[in-house]
Amino acid sequence: MMMNLVNSVLNFVVPPASLLMLAFSWPALSFINTCEWLYNSFFGEDMEDKVVIITGASSGIGEQIAYEYAKKKAHLVLVARRENRLWGISENARALGAKSVLITAADVVKEADCRRFITETVNLYGRDYSICKFHQSLIFKAEMETDVTEYYLYLDIRVLFHFSRIKWKYFLDHLVNTASLGHTFYLEEATDTNVFPILMDINFWGNVYPTYVALPYLRQSRGRIIVNASVESWLPLPRMSLYSAAKAALVNFYETLRFEVDGDVGVTIATHGWIGTEMTGGRFMLEEGAEMQWKEEREVSLSFPSRNGVTCPSLLTSTICSVNSV
Repeated sequence: MMMNLVNSVLNFVVPPASLLMLAFSWPALSFINTCEWLYNSFFGEDMEDKVVIITGASSGIGEQIAYEYAKKKAHLVLVARRENRLWGISENARALGAKSVLITAADVVKEADCRRFITETVNLYGRDYSICKFHQSLIFKAEMETDVTEYYLYLDIRVLFHFSRIKWKYFLDHLVNTASLGHTFYLEEATDTNVFPILMDINFWGNVYPTYVALPYLRQSRGRIIVNASVESWLPLPRMSLYSAAKAALVNFYETLRFEVDGDVGVTIATHGWIGTEMTGGRFMLEEGAEMQWKEEREVSLSFPSRNGVTCPSLLTSTICSVNSV
């Protein structure tokens, strides 16, 4: 009897109260969204000619993020073990507006591979702002000089002296870590424990090694690290115990790193929800070299609501370019 009375009261009160709250909150939310749009339009990061490395770019979130950066006219470096997939993605990125695209097959759980593709990047896209500033100062001096012969003699001596002592600086603007490997089995159902360290390697060390190698260059450019952490880092789901553990470790690692870099490098941790990608098809994937091998294929009934694999990267990239440090 009491429960019926409570239900009746709630049915009578809740609907109009919800509509009233919506009526009052909608103008405020619209105003906040407008202010955010205006701020991003004037103060958002301009990615044109910026250099962006994206790991795990052969599919899923990594592929779509590459397209979003391409629309912003950035220079892209696409990294994955499936090089054959990267060729098609690079063509799509160029068509969308990428200034240039470098593709490289690499294993992000190997430090040597990480050093190789990051060294290739900084050698190809290296910039030295000190030289630019030096030339600007000389041009200004040329305008002030009355004796042209004296100026050119001075210019030659200064240029030779400057190049003899210059320290070259190479710049990398964004490192986007999206390499990830999931599973859809209960822990007690696992028949081969050899896959356990593979899952931890790709989901944790596959982010740490590229970050470790790229960090000195990101400090020089005051760049940014973007991490694909996933909501499973704090909201565990069944059949994903090892994946959730690795993502939780990843979040704690980058939260600590944020303190260590002390604002010199931005750190953006994306804890998105369930995304419709290859991994959500219910398959456990194991990559060997540049080939994709199906270690285990288990079609499962996934009842989790998933966000489109295109919408989420678009929102993530917009957020990355609209913040100074996260």
